[in-house]
Amino acid sequence: MIIGIDVGGTNIDGVIIENKKIIKRIKNTVDKENLSPTIFKAIKELTHDIDKSKIQRINLSTTISTNAIVE
Repeated sequence: MIIGIDVGGTNIDGVIIENKKIIKRIKNTVDKENLSPTIFKAIKELTHDIDKSKIQRINLSTTISTNAIVE
């Protein structure tokens, strides 16, 4: 089981992938002032009803640093 989190400038998207299929997905608004809690909230929301021992890895991607340079 893999968790994927994508933090954009406006939204945070998350998925759980198991056996090459998306079994759960979420989309929340990003709180730029409280980014870490926003990420942790997304992970908790994704994993609250799954067997956490099956998680093999968590992948995190973000455009926030790139956007900060461009702006």
